[in-house]
Amino acid sequence: MAFALRTPGAPEAMAPNVRSIVADLDPNLPVYDLFPLDRAISEATWAFDLFGGLFALFGAAALLLAAVGLYGVMAFSVEQRRQEMGVRMALGADRDTILKLVLGKGTRQLALGITLGLLMGAAMAGPMQFILYGVEVGDPVVYGSIVVTLAVAGLVACLVPARAASRVDPMASMRTQ
Repeated sequence: MAFALRTPGAPEAMAPNVRSIVADLDPNLPVYDLFPLDRAISEATWAFDLFGGLFALFGAAALLLAAVGLYGVMAFSVEQRRQEMGVRMALGADRDTILKLVLGKGTRQLALGITLGLLMGAAMAGPMQFILYGVEVGDPVVYGSIVVTLAVAGLVACLVPARAASRVDPMASMRTQ
C-alpha cells in the first residue's frame, strides 16, 4: 500500500510521526521508502525527460544538418551556374536581380521542404502523442516555432551563396569554362 501525505514543512521531518501513527494502528506493518512527492514524480517520469532531451538534441542536430545541406546544395547550384550569372550581369542584370534569383530558388526549395515536413509531422503526431508529455499535438505555437526556426536557418543558408552569386565578375566567369 502507498499513500501521499501533505505536510506543512519539510516532508523528511514528518517521517517519525508517520512511523509512530502507523505503529499505533498496526505494529506489524512496516513503514519504508518515505520520500517527497517531487522525488516520486521524477522517478515516474524520468523516461519522458530522457526522451525529451534526446529529441531536443536530435532535433538540433537535424536542424544543423538541414542548414548545412541546404547551404551545400545552394553553393553547388550557384557554382554550376557561375557562368550564367556572369552572362546575366554582362547583359545588364544588377546584383539585386542575381540575389533575388538565387534566393528565389532557395526559398522555393525551403517552402517545399517545410510543407512536406509539416505534413509528415502532423501525420506522426498521433502515434508520438504518448512521448510528447505536456504538449498538445496540434499546438500552433510548436508548429509556428518550428516553421520560423527552419525558415531562418534556411534563409541564412541560402543568403551566403546568393551573396557570392551577386559578386560574380562577368569577365572572369566567361573566361573560365
